[in-house]
Amino acid sequence: MKINERFDWTITSFASHEEAENDDILERLAMTGEERLRLTESLRAIYYGYAENGIEPRLERTLEVLPFP
Repeated sequence: MKINERFDWTITSFASHEEAENDDILERLAMTGEERLRLTESLRAIYYGYAENGIEPRLERTLEVLPFP
């Protein structure tokens, strides 16, 4: 996976996990719905493996739930 160079990143340190989680929540709430959707789509593309070439699979992957034996 190729990582684009970005110069607008900042590094922040936190004293606790709760403080870091609160900062993350505030950052997400500051985003517009479109920005959050774009971020979700990019994570989905990485997860399903088509982020590298940009070509989505033609058929949607489905999960079949079978009864417990």
